[in-house]
Amino acid sequence: MPKSAQDHPSLAGPQPSIRCMNCGAPLTPAHRSCPECGSGHRQISVSDRVTLDLKERMDLKQWKPGQKKPYREVRFGDSFFKKTREWHRIHRIIDRENDWYFEHIEDEHGTVVRHCEEPLTQHRGHGSAKKKLPQDADRGDQLSTGIDPTAPDTEEGP
Repeated sequence: MPKSAQDHPSLAGPQPSIRCMNCGAPLTPAHRSCPECGSGHRQISVSDRVTLDLKERMDLKQWKPGQKKPYREVRFGDSFFKKTREWHRIHRIIDRENDWYFEHIEDEHGTVVRHCEEPLTQHRGHGSAKKKLPQDADRGDQLSTGIDPTAPDTEEGP
């Protein structure tokens, strides 16, 4: 078992490069002066590489006064798809005012995963409009009422 970060190369991080500022000869931390020119001035350089993978998404909703639902919703950007555990690029427009649904989804390689353009009134069986499976409905009843619908009926007498 490593005793410190220096004992384990993956934990040590970037290693400094030490050189003489006068002649450029490589030095070690143990050198008090340059063995080549005798200078005591050192140049210590450290570099590291960092990779960032930034994700962004924009959600817009437009309402008219007095309406409960927005008349237009737009989602554009990166979205994590839990089922496949992959990032997708999504562009979705739900336009209730003009009865229009548009959705275009690509995976991280640019392959089209889904493309749909249709009147919103014909867009059924997706998202929140999906039908609940019988076992999900039973489980929902059980969770909301605390009653297990699969349990046998029992009556307790006095």
